[in-house]
Amino acid sequence: MLEIKHEHDGKNGEFYMGDNHPHLAEMVYTWASESVFIIEHTNVDDSLRGQGIGNQLLDGTVAWTPEKRSKLFHSALLQSQFLLKIPLFMMC
Repeated sequence: MLEIKHEHDGKNGEFYMGDNHPHLAEMVYTWASESVFIIEHTNVDDSLRGQGIGNQLLDGTVAWTPEKRSKLFHSALLQSQFLLKIPLFMMC
């Protein structure tokens, strides 16, 4: 099973799987302010589709968000199907 990794530079970040670029799966975000970040896109390689990888990436993002006392905003329709999993207090 692939491990979810997280990298950020204070302005942009990503949760991803796989060591090489392009990653096998990724959820990329940008900070809009000190307390709000926007998921810009999610991509899962065809070889991993249908295995719940997008859900795992979102779970990692949601689990990390409270640590930063932040709000989450989605900008892509793909994420809209996952909104029921996100606690209301975290949404903008």
